[in-house]
Amino acid sequence: DQVLIGVAFLILIVMVLALKSSIPRYINELKILLNAGSVREGERITYNGIPMKMETLNFFSKLTNPNIPNLTLRLPLSELSKYISRKYTQDEPWFPCQQGDYVMLSDGTYGKVKCITFESVLISLSSGMSSKTYSTIDFLATNPRNLSQGFVVTSDFGIDYKYQQQCTTEIPELLCTGIRQGLQKESYGDSLEDILVEFAHANTSSLDYKIIALFNGNGADDYYSITRALQRHAVEVCNQQGWEIPFSQLVVHTNQG
Repeated sequence: DQVLIGVAFLILIVMVLALKSSIPRYINELKILLNAGSVREGERITYNGIPMKMETLNFFSKLTNPNIPNLTLRLPLSELSKYISRKYTQDEPWFPCQQGDYVMLSDGTYGKVKCITFESVLISLSSGMSSKTYSTIDFLATNPRNLSQGFVVTSDFGIDYKYQQQCTTEIPELLCTGIRQGLQKESYGDSLEDILVEFAHANTSSLDYKIIALFNGNGADDYYSITRALQRHAVEVCNQQGWEIPFSQLVVHTNQG
């Protein structure tokens, strides 16, 4: 009898200790279920590096990403209790791109976003014949620039010093007009929003200009064609005007708008 009483006493102690450690967890989960805990319905949390909206609270709660309709997740209350949600503003980004957008990554990769999941992002490269897969965290770490939201292409171009008298007056205007007309004849011409040519600086062997072209997202799939076209049309303007181009001065830079 004493042995049985001792065993029963030990079992009782174990049960008390177990309840002591689990009751606070159950209380936290109950608070979340009642929308009074650390995570609240309609607010924003970051789950595995991805911003998510707390759509509905339940024993298995639903999380969504407003920017990616097919990116949904069900999480138990025990998992949600590890997070803290917050209110968000309407202009906060939820993800840098959507499926079908064209992006430029910091590692130089350019292509179309084919698929986005919690685990990976699939990029169809510009050739269309191959693709590249990133883990979603690695993809976000590349600071993707979404060209489908509009972008700017800039190009440096120089002419000979013999045109110094015209370099800040007639030449920028003629270059701007000629390049604009050339771009508008291209297949992506309708996506051209604006173009500007400014005198940049007097280089050692040339008078340099900065060509700045702004495009809307419809021209994103022609990104590389546009960067080449700026130089091509600038050379055509020089041919028409009879301007000489110094050797070794073609440099292209790109930025998102």
